[in-house]
Amino acid sequence: SHRIGIVRIERFPVLLAEPIESKLYLDNGVILADGNEQIVYQKATGNPVLVQLAEAHVTGGESQSTQDLQAMSFGEERELSAPEWKLFYYVDKVALTQQLGQILQSTLLAAILCLLVVVVLISLLSKVLSRRIMSLKASAEQVAGGHFGSAQYTEDTDEIGVVTNSFASMSQQ
Repeated sequence: SHRIGIVRIERFPVLLAEPIESKLYLDNGVILADGNEQIVYQKATGNPVLVQLAEAHVTGGESQSTQDLQAMSFGEERELSAPEWKLFYYVDKVALTQQLGQILQSTLLAAILCLLVVVVLISLLSKVLSRRIMSLKASAEQVAGGHFGSAQYTEDTDEIGVVTNSFASMSQQ
């Protein structure tokens, strides 16, 4: 075999974190640190105290900052395939809780609106069905009173329509 070409592989931290950067729906923070615990890439949250705690955690800061960070955020740290590189992803608990509250309110509003639509549809359906059944009942009472020519035919093809037409043809005979 002989050499065809040379392949050069480089790591670009900005390109590595680009998919995370594009997720703007959360006020999330991302820190990418190399093996020397130097921050190579960072996307900060809107909470400066939380950013400082996350930086201290990634760069090997004091354990108190790690405890404070856990109290203020949901975070996850992963070792990357590169030797000793770390990716730390964190979200502010307060911001996330507020967003969850808004989602819950929207969901409840949608559920209430759906329930109201169902109640209105059931009400309309019951009125239509009861009106047809009451009409059939009135025809039956007239036939029971001896008025055989007053039965009504209908063009409906459902069960109530079939019963109404059968009753009308029976009373005509």
